[in-house]
Amino acid sequence: MRRCSRRSLLAGLSAGSLAGAAGCVAEPLTTGTNGETIQDQAGREVTLPETVDRVVGVGPGALRLVCHLGLASRVVAVEYPEHADDDWTPPYTLAHPEFRELRTAGPQHGGDAESIVEAAPDLIVAATETPERASQLQSRTGVPTLWVDQGDFADGRDSLYAAWRTVGKAVDRRERAEELVEFVTSTREELSTMTTDAGAHPSVFAGAVSHRGGQGVTATEVPFPPFAMLGIRSVAGELAPSGNGESGGTVKRTIAAERLLEWDPDTLFVNRANLAIVEAELPGSGLDELSAFRNGSVFGVHPQYYYEYNPSTMLANAYYVGSVVYPDAVDGVDPAAAADRVYRAFYGTELYDRLSDAFGPYGRIDL
Repeated sequence: MRRCSRRSLLAGLSAGSLAGAAGCVAEPLTTGTNGETIQDQAGREVTLPETVDRVVGVGPGALRLVCHLGLASRVVAVEYPEHADDDWTPPYTLAHPEFRELRTAGPQHGGDAESIVEAAPDLIVAATETPERASQLQSRTGVPTLWVDQGDFADGRDSLYAAWRTVGKAVDRRERAEELVEFVTSTREELSTMTTDAGAHPSVFAGAVSHRGGQGVTATEVPFPPFAMLGIRSVAGELAPSGNGESGGTVKRTIAAERLLEWDPDTLFVNRANLAIVEAELPGSGLDELSAFRNGSVFGVHPQYYYEYNPSTMLANAYYVGSVVYPDAVDGVDPAAAADRVYRAFYGTELYDRLSDAFGPYGRIDL
């Protein structure tokens, strides 16, 4: 007699037909959890099935995190843009174009319960706005759901590490989670050490930082993670949480053009994904009078935010930023090769050329 899992039966019922549940054969069981109950990052107790072979990640950054842990082959559905948007090109989808062939788990920011049930996952990884939404999703789907919080790449890195470890425990990838933590820690230490005795640097500003969509040159983040990893202080440093009475993390702000003109940075880094916005806003804004524009000291980096932050791209960009700001201290480092080393560590493949095809390479930008 052929046997069907409860998840397969749910999928068949959701499709409106018992035919989908008849005669099905379970896939090979590869990951045993023995029905363990674990706590997610909100302290919710989640009882896992005996095996986790089919995974769905929903919410900002969830699928990226799943890919970091080497679980792409277990993903059975993705949110709509990851499935159907040809312009959706963060590193994790460039590394896994096969996601385009998967069924959709529903819209962004949490998917759709019915669509998820149709995919018959064993586990949902949910980076939803609140843990309560993860609980609701679990209730509506009947699928164990882990809530994850990736924090930020400044003082909130412990949340990212906890997210890797939580999901790693659920899918028997504990060693992989620790590899990721160690790689990030050692890479940040390497970047910091390279510039410890580098001395003074030109005044710098990071612009066109995405926040809820594309932004122009006056949109920034402080501390800008690549700057922070290299010990570089932005001209916008006074806006950082540690400098305005707040504590920890980073803050994104869009400042007045007049204020940026007053700061007048020598060197400007812009997100290449928003280059068209920057080009369109310059005429008549007065921003083209900035020293960085007049002196040809505007440099392009790859997008660090794409449905939450990309830790791999932040590390990769840091090598390039260091080569521009501290050319002597970072002498001998090929930023493209360094970027590929980072992407191999996160995704098992080189992605610098693919990101450059999508957004343009590291380099000086003429505006």
